[in-house]
Amino acid sequence: MGALAWVELLDRRGHVRARHRIDTMPALIGRSYGCDVLVDDPWISPIHVRIYRDLDGSFKVEDAGSENGLWSPDDDRRVTLVPLGRGVTLRAGHTLLRLVPADVSVPPALAMHVAAPAAGGWERWWIGPAAALVAGATFGYTQFLGDASTHGTATVVGEALAMIVGMALWAGIWALATRAVWHRARFLTHFTVVSLAALAMTGVLHAVEYAAFIAPGVPDFEAALVLLSFGVTAAMIYGHLTIATSLPKLRVAAISTAVVFGLAGVAALVASDEDSKGGGMPEFSAELKPLNARLIPVQDTTAFFGGIQELKTSVDSLAREPE
Repeated sequence: MGALAWVELLDRRGHVRARHRIDTMPALIGRSYGCDVLVDDPWISPIHVRIYRDLDGSFKVEDAGSENGLWSPDDDRRVTLVPLGRGVTLRAGHTLLRLVPADVSVPPALAMHVAAPAAGGWERWWIGPAAALVAGATFGYTQFLGDASTHGTATVVGEALAMIVGMALWAGIWALATRAVWHRARFLTHFTVVSLAALAMTGVLHAVEYAAFIAPGVPDFEAALVLLSFGVTAAMIYGHLTIATSLPKLRVAAISTAVVFGLAGVAALVASDEDSKGGGMPEFSAELKPLNARLIPVQDTTAFFGGIQELKTSVDSLAREPE
């Protein structure tokens, strides 16, 4: 004979802690060892809840004369008799009970993530390291062109390796998250995403710089660089999320866009705060050095006090003149 109903014990967040099968009617819930569902809660009576089948064949849940009663958590009211419908949730003591008929339907299974990378796809194992090497070399070479006097070969190689290590750490963080969800890290796939994003960002930067050099009168190149950078960042986050989660693509795109706009807002606030620290005063920076004593004009004290006496005499003579 199959189950007639199920009793689920929930935690405070509504997650199922335990499920108990009900095979006979009436069924009792409480702390007593004679109950069909035994609940370890000191605020629940020995026989707290009774589930039975009515004459019309429907199942009912009633308070079996408990000390603290049976409550509906939705509107916080005490109940004595409730029809057993789809997912009826009640509170007995400090325990949440969800009563479910055995014939209730369950939602379909969630779709699993995409299969492992195909041999001919963009997720081949060598694409990520190759893109990382190209991006690192491009970054180092750019630093060398920016100031060749202070960037030797060792410094350029060191900066390129530092960039590659940073991308590997970023991919490792996403790999840990993917491991927690799918039990597969897929580090190389995440490394491919961040490497291609770094390469695309470098390409966007150089393209906008060359365009500004060719057409210096066009004022919108800086805005174009910002928009393209946001687009590359959103695409990178989208790629990571499609690997680490099973969310629909539209939702992943919305999350990626929201994250980019959030980062842009934070950056704008930080820039605005830095601009406001000056209090509206123009920035000024200068280095003051003491002058040689011979360059500073001086006057003897005797001459200075003699000048004061002459000034006093002139003022007194002007005061004695008739108006």
